[in-house]
Formats: sequence, structure tokens, C-alpha cells
Amino acid sequence: MKKMVAMFLSMALMLFGVAFAEENVDYEALIAEKDARIAELESKVAELEEQIRAYEEKEAEVYPTLQKGSNGSDVVTLQNRLKTLGYLEGSADGAYGNGTASAVSAFQAAAGLEETGIADSKTQEALFAEDAPKAQVYVNLDYTAISRDPDAYKGGLVKFSGKIIQVMENDEIAVFRIATRNGYDDVVYCTYSKPENYKRFLEDDKVNIWGVCAGVYTYETVMGNEITIPSCQIERIELK
Repeated sequence: MKKMVAMFLSMALMLFGVAFAEENVDYEALIAEKDARIAELESKVAELEEQIRAYEEKEAEVYPTLQKGSNGSDVVTLQNRLKTLGYLEGSADGAYGNGTASAVSAFQAAAGLEETGIADSKTQEALFAEDAPKAQVYVNLDYTAISRDPDAYKGGLVKFSGKIIQVMENDEIAVFRIATRNGYDDVVYCTYSKPENYKRFLEDDKVNIWGVCAGVYTYETVMGNEITIPSCQIERIELK
């Protein structure tokens, strides 16, 4: 019996010893150390955020975002660079209109950027880089030459202007018949794969077209006659 009491007393002392040891842990010191580490991390995060903000402000100062409606010397500089690379025709007038937005979209496509038509800092950084991609060379569409020898021109890059006289479309493709002269003269049959940000073009819209010559296209009129006209796969289209 005495041995059992002694054993229980021994176990009790051991348990009390553990409890006593735990009670002597300096929890306040541990909490203070934790708070100090958290404060240090928060300070480092704030420092990094400040560096990021300063970088973004500096970048914005170098390349302010330009878009439709923008005007001034920054737009002139942008337009001149687009002209140098072959994406923009005409004069650098300092007005960011449809033509400039279309040229920016064409550059963005060539540079692998999202085609927004907005010259944000990322777009301008790529545009003014030494290795900026140049525009492909498009030649004016020669209606008579293509009609006479379509195979010789098929696959070539062409550009032309005209008025849309008919629109047909589904969810993926828009088809236009475009008169390149007054009235219904020199009509070109054009197909266009709609981009995600597609905005509809309507009959009587005057447009500029850049695309790939597809030879000729033959269709039957309501009177039963067959008509063969030059055909083009549109890469870029803009309102005049």
C-alpha cells in the first residue's frame, strides 16, 4: 500500500512539475517577438508597394495613355512612329481618331499584344523599342488586273477603299460587298473573321480595307446570272 501511495505521489509531482514548467513560459515575450516580426514584414510590404507606385508613376510620365479623343504633341509623336513603321498613312495631325486607333490595333496584333486600339504604356514601350515589328507592305488593289489574272495576285497583300453596299453576317464571320468606285462599280467580295471586340459595319459605311487577295468569287444573281468579282479576306477594316 505504501508503495502505491509513493508511486502516486511521484506521478503527481511529475505532473505538477510539467505544469509548473509550462506556467513559467514567457508568453508575453513570444507575443512581442511575433508582433515585431509582423511589423517588420508589414514595413517591407509597404516599402515594396511604394517602389511599385513610384515605378508606375515614372512609367506613366514617360508614356501617358493615349486613346480616341486624345490630342497634342504626344499624339503627333505616336503617329510619326506609326508612320515610320508603316502602320499609319497620311499626316501626323495630333488628333487620335479612328485611323490612329486602327493603326495602333494593327501594331498590337503584330507585337502580340491585346488589340484595344488604345496606346497604353505597354503598347508604347513596344512601339518605340528598336526591335518593334514593321507593318507588312500592302499594295493598292488593281481591280482590272485581278479580274483578268486572279491566280497571279492570289495570296498577295492588298489595300483599297470603298463603300459597303451589302452586309451579311453570322456569329463568326461578316461578309461585305464593297464598291471601290461610285455606285456599284468595281465591287469586291470581302470576308472578315470577327474579332472579340468587333463593332458592326453597316451598308453605306465608307471604309478602308487591308487584307489578302483571295482571287475571284463567283455568285448567282436573283436573275440567275453568274457574276465573278475580285475577292479579299480582310485583316483590318476601319471607317474612313
